[in-house]
Amino acid sequence: RNTAGGSVITQANSGNASISAARSKAHTVLNKLAPLSAVEAGCKASEPTALQEALIDWASRQWPEQPPQTLNSLARRLPNGEARNQIRALDAARYSRQSSPADKQAIMTQMVTLPEHLKLAVAEGLAADNDRNGGRIHPTPHGLPEL
Repeated sequence: RNTAGGSVITQANSGNASISAARSKAHTVLNKLAPLSAVEAGCKASEPTALQEALIDWASRQWPEQPPQTLNSLARRLPNGEARNQIRALDAARYSRQSSPADKQAIMTQMVTLPEHLKLAVAEGLAADNDRNGGRIHPTPHGLPEL
């Protein structure tokens, strides 16, 4: 009886499962990052409503089980930093009665850097969690999903 052949088949099946898992993970990551292009477009267009919608769409892909429904709830899920500050500033500008059109335009000018800050916030949350878990990546205490 030849057991070596069975071992080779088992290894091949294990390798196929690993490849399939890696492809699935890559698809998930791409699906979560895809809406950043809409966030970038909203920032460049200086259109607060479009930016808000794009951010909420992006957030719903990051936290599909309990997506944030407002900019403020999105900001609370991010670690302290520029992304959180910019989203709070956008929220304040959108709903403040005291903001002038010039104030709102100044805020929108600053939003051009928001997509990069969002990427850094996600990476920061993952790195901090990775350090805490001895190299094993799990969702962070800020609720950021694993990439």
